[in-house]
Amino acid sequence: MPLTDVKIRQAKASTKPIKITDANGLYIEVKPNGSKLWRYRHELNGKENVFAVGEYPEVSLKAVRAARDSARALVKKGIHPSHAQRIELVNTIEAGRETFKVVCEEWFGKKKTTWTPRHHIEVSRVLEADAYPFIGFLPMRSITASHALKLMERVEKRSSPAVAIKLRQYISATFQYAVITQRADADPASVLRGAVIKPSTVHSRDLSKDEIAAIYRGLPLYRSKCTALAIKLLMMFFTRAIELCRSRWSEINLVADEWRVPPEKIKARRLHVVPLSRRMCVG
Repeated sequence: MPLTDVKIRQAKASTKPIKITDANGLYIEVKPNGSKLWRYRHELNGKENVFAVGEYPEVSLKAVRAARDSARALVKKGIHPSHAQRIELVNTIEAGRETFKVVCEEWFGKKKTTWTPRHHIEVSRVLEADAYPFIGFLPMRSITASHALKLMERVEKRSSPAVAIKLRQYISATFQYAVITQRADADPASVLRGAVIKPSTVHSRDLSKDEIAAIYRGLPLYRSKCTALAIKLLMMFFTRAIELCRSRWSEINLVADEWRVPPEKIKARRLHVVPLSRRMCVG
């Protein structure tokens, strides 16, 4: 007769192992120490084999019968259930080594040499705050477009649509790298372009000639002499403010009337030469 939970619970241990059969090769073995172990007996290539399914009650009667049916299907295909189980375990372990955070940090490390330190820090902050806590531990192949969309929506709701768009780009770049290195089959974030609408950029208006002249005349009245000097130099150089603030005397060549901004300070990673006016050099 097929096993029942009552019959299994009432089974008592003896000095020797006891086997109580169910059906289709499934039985439970009651050990002298009281443990009750599920076993599936099958024949493959003319040899009898026993497949350990689990322990009762951690593996219920219903669950073990489903496992037995899956094992029978493998046997019919000429596959050892224990071999398939080991392969699945290896795949699970490998997937655990290929989480989003692991792959992303690998991609991130390769990009570090081509990015400016400022951009590197910016990307790192977005990933640490908005990606890793939610999908960092997930295997790459288990992440879907739905995961990425939820992350974007979470960031958008805190009034950061521009960051949400960047987050999608970073996730997409990570998946593209994973596809290249054969750790993902596709980029689920690629279909999310346009899911968050970037707000219109409101640029500062152009200053009129009279307004610029007024600012220049007012520079001597600035409380901070450094700020006044920086504004004056910006009017002469027409560079970005950050380039001016990070400049060093070693970059200035007064003989050639040049300011040579090194590649590591430029987003395009190329030498940027700024001509120096004679007024700046003498004033």
